Amino acid sequence: MAISHVLLEISYALIHNRLCFFTGAGFSKAITNGKAPSWKTLLEEVCKNNDIERDILEQDSLNLEEKAQLISEKLKDKDRNKSIYNEMSSVISSLHLSDSGIDNIKNFFSNQKFRIITTNYDKLTEELIKDDYNSFSPGKPIPKIEAKVDIYHIHGSIDSPNHMVVTAEDYFKFINYESYFSRKLSTSLHENLVVILGYSLSDINLKAIINEYKGFSSNQYVPINIIFISRESVSQYTKDYYLSCFGIRVVDNLEIEYFFEKLNQKINEVISREGRTVQNIRKFLYEEKTYTDEYLKQSTSLFEIVSYIQALGIELTDESVTKLLTDILERKVKFTFESHAWEQYYHLALWLIYLNSTIYFKDSEVKDIILKHTIYSLDTAGAKWKLGKPWLASEEWTASWSNIIPENRLIIKEYAEKHLKNDFAKKNILGI
Repeated sequence: MAISHVLLEISYALIHNRLCFFTGAGFSKAITNGKAPSWKTLLEEVCKNNDIERDILEQDSLNLEEKAQLISEKLKDKDRNKSIYNEMSSVISSLHLSDSGIDNIKNFFSNQKFRIITTNYDKLTEELIKDDYNSFSPGKPIPKIEAKVDIYHIHGSIDSPNHMVVTAEDYFKFINYESYFSRKLSTSLHENLVVILGYSLSDINLKAIINEYKGFSSNQYVPINIIFISRESVSQYTKDYYLSCFGIRVVDNLEIEYFFEKLNQKINEVISREGRTVQNIRKFLYEEKTYTDEYLKQSTSLFEIVSYIQALGIELTDESVTKLLTDILERKVKFTFESHAWEQYYHLALWLIYLNSTIYFKDSEVKDIILKHTIYSLDTAGAKWKLGKPWLASEEWTASWSNIIPENRLIIKEYAEKHLKNDFAKKNILGI
C-alpha cells in the first residue's frame, strides 16, 4: 500500500490530540530485539519453570486462554502458594529495551503526545517514554494528573499480577463485564485514530475488541479510523475481509522501526506547515470564508481540513462539510489545468484515494462529488514516462486502488463502466 496519505492522516491526528496506538506482543518483540516472549512461549516458560507437562500446549482443540486455565489449575495442584499470574510476571519483569535498532521508536515516544492501549503486561512502553506519562493498570490507583502520554494496560500489568487477564475465565469477565478499562477501550476506539501495532490479524481477542466498534462507525458515517500495521505481506482477499468486516485498513510489509522513521519525517513536514487553530474551520464551514489558492495547492491541505473537522466532532455528511469538500475538490481540479501542474494531478489523486479509502459512500451526498472527480483523475492516467500524462498520479492510483473500501471500489467500477474513457486506467488500475 502506498503509505503517504496514511502517514499524513496519522500526523494530523497526532497534532490534534486524536492519536491512539493499540499494541500487542509483537510491539514488545520489536523493541527488545525479539527477546519478548510470545503468548505461547510465555506459557511454555511457566510450564518449564514448574515441571508441568507441556503436552497441554499441544492440544489443538484448546485456545491459548483455555490452555492457560489448565496450567493455572496444575500450578495450584502443585503448590497453592503459586499462581500463573506471578509466574508470568516473573518472566516478563526481566525484559528491557534493545540497545540498538529502535532509535526512531524512541524518538517518537519521548517527544510526542498520544495515548496507548496495550494488552501487554510489561512496562517497556513506560521505559520508552522515560517520564511524563500516566500508567493505568487494573488493581492500581488511577492517576489524576495530566501527562503527555496515557498508557492503558487493559489486560493488567506486572505492577499488579493478580489483576492480569490471562486465563479463559479472565477473558470471559473482561469481554462480558463492564469496567473502567473496557469503557476506556470503547471510548478510545470511537474518539481517536487508532493505529494497531504488534498484533496478528488472526488474533481472536483483537477481533472481539474491534468488532464492538464496527456498528458505531457504519451508523455514524465517520471515516474508517483503524489502521493495522503488518510486518508481513497480506493478501488482497484478507485486506478486503478485515476492511469489510472490522473496518480495519491494513498497511503491510512495514517494520515497526521503519514505520516510525517515516512517521517522524512526515510529522516534521506537517508541523512546519501547520499554523491554524482547530476553531478556524468553523469560519470556512459556516461563514463563507474561503481558502487561498496557495494553501489548497499544498498536498497536505485536505488532510489538515478533514482533521480539523473530525477534531470538532462534525460529521462528514454535514451539509456544510459537503459544500466545503465540493468547493475544495473543484478548485483542485482547476489547478490541474494550469501549466506544469503535474504535482497538482498527484495531490488530487492522493486526496481522492484518501477519501475513497476512509468514507463509506452509502447514500451520502459526498458520493457524487467524489465519484465525479475520481473519474476525472483516472481519465488522465497513463503509463510511466508517457508524454503528457501525470504518471506519478497514475502510480499512486495503481499502488493504492486495492486499499480503497471494497464497497466503494465496486461503486467506482460500475460508474466507470459508463463514464470512464481511459482504457489504460480501466485495464491497469480498475481491472475492468
